[in-house]
Amino acid sequence: MDRILELFKQAGGQNYIGEAITQEEHMTQSAKFATDAGASKETILAALFHDVGHLIGLIDASIPTMVGSEGDLGATNHECIGASFLVTLGFPPTTVDLVKNHVQAKRYLCWKNPAYHDKLSQASKGTLVLQGGPMSDLEALQFEKNPLKDTILKMRTWDEAAKIVNPTFEVPPLENYRSMVEEVISERKQYILQHQFPYYKLSQEQLSNFDRDGFIVLKDLFSEGLKPKIVKWVDEIQSWSPTPGRHMCYSERDDKDSSKLMLCRTENFLPFHDDMRALLSSDGPVMDTLEQLMNERAIVFKEKVNYKLAGGLGFPAHQDAPAFISFGQRNHLTLNVAIDAATPANGCLQVAPGHHKTGLFPQDPVHHGLSVEEEAKLKNWQDVPLDVGDTLIFSSWLPHRSGSNTTALSRRALYITYNGKTDGDFREDYYVKKRAEFPQECERLPGVDYSEGAKTFNIATPIVS
Repeated sequence: MDRILELFKQAGGQNYIGEAITQEEHMTQSAKFATDAGASKETILAALFHDVGHLIGLIDASIPTMVGSEGDLGATNHECIGASFLVTLGFPPTTVDLVKNHVQAKRYLCWKNPAYHDKLSQASKGTLVLQGGPMSDLEALQFEKNPLKDTILKMRTWDEAAKIVNPTFEVPPLENYRSMVEEVISERKQYILQHQFPYYKLSQEQLSNFDRDGFIVLKDLFSEGLKPKIVKWVDEIQSWSPTPGRHMCYSERDDKDSSKLMLCRTENFLPFHDDMRALLSSDGPVMDTLEQLMNERAIVFKEKVNYKLAGGLGFPAHQDAPAFISFGQRNHLTLNVAIDAATPANGCLQVAPGHHKTGLFPQDPVHHGLSVEEEAKLKNWQDVPLDVGDTLIFSSWLPHRSGSNTTALSRRALYITYNGKTDGDFREDYYVKKRAEFPQECERLPGVDYSEGAKTFNIATPIVS
């Protein structure tokens, strides 16, 4: 609740789009209407926070805005941004789904009744165009199957009504909802703790440590019999030759001889390796663990093997989040499985615990990781050594780095990045965009400058641009 209040303090006083009230007034009015209607606490909080994505957009310059003939119309995909924010705070699925679908209610009603469109404000008509317009028949059919449909449509009526410009119209302040917020989040946490995840169960201490530090190490996520199989599967992937249109191979320069290239990374291999795909994206210990940490089902966003062969260079301090937010997603977890033992000598990962809650750090203009000044301010860098088969899971907002491999052996690591289902499935979109803007060497066209694509797809790596 403190984080929510701070967000409203920073942006809640700004004008609500196209109306003579503030963002905070609009949302607290909506919550009052939900309360007066006898709605559940999960629904009341959805009404209260349905436009929280607009507030995030007002203070985060990386989020694009919708611009129409009416001017600035708020954050693009604000409903998804807000839903994602609420998931990370631990809100229950009902609240999250209602927030995520409140824009769909407007699109549905405009499909069902054209007269509804005529009653919209000019600003609301402008956002409708940028949000996809009235639903198609197929979209409407799918929307009608949503078990929350009736509540989503009620949310829309409260949303439309919550534009009252009258100083005598009193609504409860935000602070009055603290106990309700704490109650629904506590209930959700208890569900996670008590639910019998069949493949892997985290303890309350592990969940608390992850929330505090932004990372967790699990030595038993995979059985002792499975660990050598994972190593074997990575051996197979490493042996694949670069091939246009399939997996993607990237190189770095040999530290001892800069004229030579050596393999640095393989990406986009899950479609071509059935065993690895089943392990990392089907029901099992990975999905169980991620659901407990993410408060919802996980979806694969991208995958890679970093090889860091003998003499391989380190990775400058950075956060992963800037490479992902261009797809409208804000929160990811990455699974790092040690294929070879990771030590300080061969460049194991180093992390700055707790700084996943700091937000985006100022970026270096050259390697697009943390600036030298910001990296120096972090005094709690620590090594994360791993044995073969150990798993490190960390937040995309956690600053991390690694040193060069000064040994004669490789330090390979499997990295799989996931987002929650609220953020949608963008894995294919990611690799289509990456193949176009920062392709592997065997797909690059002579004379084409790929430096712009490197700003998104080659953050803080030794990969040859």
